Amino acid sequence: MILKEADGVTTISRFTEGLHASFGYRKPALLVHPAVDTQRYQPGPGRGVLQRFGIPPGLTLLTVGRLMERKGHDRVIATMPRLLERFTTLQYAIAGVGPYQATLRNKVDALGLQGRVHFLGRVDDDNLPALFQESTVFVHPSIVTSDGDVEGFGIVFLEAAACAIPIVGGNTGGIPDSVHDGVNGYLIGTDDELFERLDDLLSAPDLRRQMGEEGRKWACAFDWGEAAQKVWDYSLERIPVSRNGSQ
Repeated sequence: MILKEADGVTTISRFTEGLHASFGYRKPALLVHPAVDTQRYQPGPGRGVLQRFGIPPGLTLLTVGRLMERKGHDRVIATMPRLLERFTTLQYAIAGVGPYQATLRNKVDALGLQGRVHFLGRVDDDNLPALFQESTVFVHPSIVTSDGDVEGFGIVFLEAAACAIPIVGGNTGGIPDSVHDGVNGYLIGTDDELFERLDDLLSAPDLRRQMGEEGRKWACAFDWGEAAQKVWDYSLERIPVSRNGSQ
C-alpha cells in the first residue's frame, strides 16, 4: 500500500531494490547505501574495554547487534566447540540485547561454553569503537528466517571495517553490499563455511591485517555527505519549482 502511493523511493541495497520490484513497484527508485562515520570508527589500540567486561586477552570474536534470530549468534555459538579445538583461548563477545537472549544463553549452557561466550548487554556509543578495535574478527552470519526476516544492509559491517578488523558475514539480504567478499572479509552460507572462514582468519595474522587495511579503504568510500547529496540532487530533479523559486 505504501509503495503504491509513493511517488518515489530510496533503497539501501540491491536486495531492497529488488524487493520493491518484486512487490510490483515500477516508479522512480534511487539506490543510496548507508554510510559510516570514519572519524568516530577508525583503527586504534582500544581502551581496555574487553578487559573491563571480564574478557581475557587473546583471540576474540565479536558480534554487535540486537539479539534476534536472523542475526546468526546461535551459529557462532554452535561453531565455538570446533574452533576451541584449534584455538584454545578463544573468546566470543556478544554486544546487544533482544528477545533471543534466553535462547542463546540456553545454547551456551547446553554446550558448556560458560566463560567463553560473553553477553555484554547494551554497549554505549562511546565504547563501541574500542570494542571493534580490540576484537580479532567481527562475525555476523545473518540468515533469512522462516518468516522472511532478513538484513536490509548492515551498517555495523561498515563500522567494523572502518576499525580495520576483518569480517565474516552471512551471504543474505543486503549484506553483500556492505562487505567486499574476499577483500575485507568473507560472505558465507553454510555452517561449515562459517567454521572454515573463521579458522582461516584466526590462524593467519597477516591475512587479518591485510583484510583490515582493505576494510578501512572500503568503509571510507561510504560517506554520509555524499549519500545525502545524492538524495538531495535526485529529489530536486523531480520536485516542481515555480518561477519564483518556491517548491
